[in-house]
Amino acid sequence: FVVCILVLPIPAISPDGRFLALGDIFNRITVVETQTWKQVWQTISHLEGVNAISFSADSSRMVSCSSGGRVILWETETGQEIMRLAGFRGEVNSVVFSSDGKTIAAASRREGAFSQRPFFYKTSVGFCAHSGRQIS
Repeated sequence: FVVCILVLPIPAISPDGRFLALGDIFNRITVVETQTWKQVWQTISHLEGVNAISFSADSSRMVSCSSGGRVILWETETGQEIMRLAGFRGEVNSVVFSSDGKTIAAASRREGAFSQRPFFYKTSVGFCAHSGRQIS
């Protein structure tokens, strides 16, 4: 009896086309430069698998979310962690920037249905509109 598990990375391409970000079930994010295909940076900062990655419209920042409930804002070119966004108690399934890059929306799904309303984060001040608390 042989079990084969196909592990597909979670891809995202920056709006300017310069970067490809890949997240995986091993908690890893890898960013490569698309003209040379060289790795720019890699990190293992999530507690569990990466579920989604999104870039800001100007491609300067990216945000990732994971099964472990973390939402992390990154500087795209360096991989520097800008802030961890709090609020979820479980898996975060999706994350996206607003078109002006000032707000991040993140959502969680439990038992097949969205059971929590989306969280909205103001990226410039580290403020969670859902809870009304400062975040770091």
